[in-house]
Formats: sequence, structure tokens, C-alpha cells
Amino acid sequence: MEFIKLKRKHRKAEQWQALARQWSASGETQKDFCIRHGLNPKTFSKWAVELLRQQEVTAKEKASASCNSALPLVTPHKSVTASDCITLSKGALKISFPLSVCPKLLDRVLLRLNALS
Repeated sequence: MEFIKLKRKHRKAEQWQALARQWSASGETQKDFCIRHGLNPKTFSKWAVELLRQQEVTAKEKASASCNSALPLVTPHKSVTASDCITLSKGALKISFPLSVCPKLLDRVLLRLNALS
């Protein structure tokens, strides 16, 4: 197999992201995609791994931010059924959360409720 020396082309991260999306949608192997687009397979692979890592970090940060946000309390004027939310109670205190509440946030609230005497 003969390799053709390709002229170097510097790309920005956004361009690598676009190429990675194109490759993902193409169904081709990385090698075939790189040959068809004149890309260095090692460079393309390095960028694909880095972009995937960045996406994972961003997803974790978003999940963490939602867990650190204010408590999502259910307002009294809203019609809510028991199947729409999770309700925690301690004595006369009742707190309702949407089913989409972050488990970490719910855990923190449970710990504080249990600490109440």
C-alpha cells in the first residue's frame, strides 16, 4: 500500500468537531474516512478522543451544576398528583420534588431531614 504525503492543513477545534460528526454519520471506518478526506488517521483519532473526553467533562459539569442549584420546590397553585412528584415529609414538614430531581440533591435533603430532631 502506497501512502501519499499530504500537505499539512491546520484546523480549528470546530472544524475537527464537524469532521468527527461527519465520520460518525458516515458509517465508515476511521481509516476509510481519513483516506477519503485526506486526513492523517493518527491526528484524526487524537482529535476524536479529545473531543469525546471534552463532551464527557461537559456532561458531568452540567449534571453537577443541576445538583447544586436551588431546591426545585413544587408551587401550591400548580395541580400536582402523587405520581408527578416525590414528596418527603418529617412531622408537619412536607417537601415535594419533580421526578427529574437530581439524586444527589435528594440525598442531601434526606440527610438534612434526618438530622432534624
